[in-house]
Amino acid sequence: MSEKLDKLQKVFNNVFENCPAINETTTKDSIASWDSINHLSLILELETEFGLSFSVEEIENLKSVKQILEKIK
Repeated sequence: MSEKLDKLQKVFNNVFENCPAINETTTKDSIASWDSINHLSLILELETEFGLSFSVEEIENLKSVKQILEKIK
């Protein structure tokens, strides 16, 4: 697992209860607790952990680990 994916797993574990192991194929539909409220929590955690700032459009469109990893790079 890459370093970024390891850090991302920690973020997901902080946000989602009983979070399964994630990989590039993990999507919003893969995690039962990934609802609109937890999505905003995820975005805030990502911004803090990776020193990023997402636009409203990016926030609305980040629906998979692959998309998140692309934004982090």
